[in-house]
Amino acid sequence: MPKVKQSITVAAPVDVVYRAWHNFQNFPRFMDNIEDVRVASGGRSHWRAKGPLGTAPEWDAEVTLDEPERAIGWRSVHGSATTTAGRVNFASHGGETEIKVTIEYEPPAGVVGGAVSKIFADPERQVDHDLHAFKQIIEDSARLARLDLGERLDDDEALGASMGNNSESELEAIADTNSGISPRGVDDPATRPG
Repeated sequence: MPKVKQSITVAAPVDVVYRAWHNFQNFPRFMDNIEDVRVASGGRSHWRAKGPLGTAPEWDAEVTLDEPERAIGWRSVHGSATTTAGRVNFASHGGETEIKVTIEYEPPAGVVGGAVSKIFADPERQVDHDLHAFKQIIEDSARLARLDLGERLDDDEALGASMGNNSESELEAIADTNSGISPRGVDDPATRPG
């Protein structure tokens, strides 16, 4: 079976990255070729891909390895429309997580096989793209979570940082100016007589 190996480092703790990957229903959010994943009982899931010309290849998979915050392995169930297997390893490096993915696949023959082959036409590029999309989602979510917790972000991460050093009275003056009220003692070029 053809094999694809890719890795990426995500700026988020390993527990966050592992939990996001472990929820297979997240996959359509970052995998362009996956339309839907339904998780069933017993470590099984049902996958539906986006195929060409309205085809939607489907297969069932099962988890074969689950080591929290270390590794997840899977393979398609015997009799599925495609044969696939893979493993993702997670390694913590401080506040970052390195992800190493290995995927093997063998599309079937026939019409469904042709659709699956088109989905995996350039597997190296597709897996690389999907990993970068996953990284973006996780890192953006981590930044938003830190903002929600009121943590101070670095200057390059700050949203609206120009307002960060104003006192309460300065913020009130800005609010008054923006509402059309001209506060006393504020030199605003926009309201200065010509």
